[in-house]
Amino acid sequence: MNVFEQLESDASIPHHVKEEMLSSLDTIKLVADVVDLFFIKGGWVASQSLGSYSGAGDETPSSTPDNLE
Repeated sequence: MNVFEQLESDASIPHHVKEEMLSSLDTIKLVADVVDLFFIKGGWVASQSLGSYSGAGDETPSSTPDNLE
């Protein structure tokens, strides 16, 4: 007999635990999106806007925020 079969349970996860877990994952995803928006893409926009005044802005396609991911 396989020892791991004894560890496996046929019971499913309770509904309230599953909902809480999905809610936590959604919250983590939302926080990650906000951090990405304000710190990653916001920093890129700020550097590009400051660089355009000094004439040092890089207009190459590889420096767009879409290519940062």
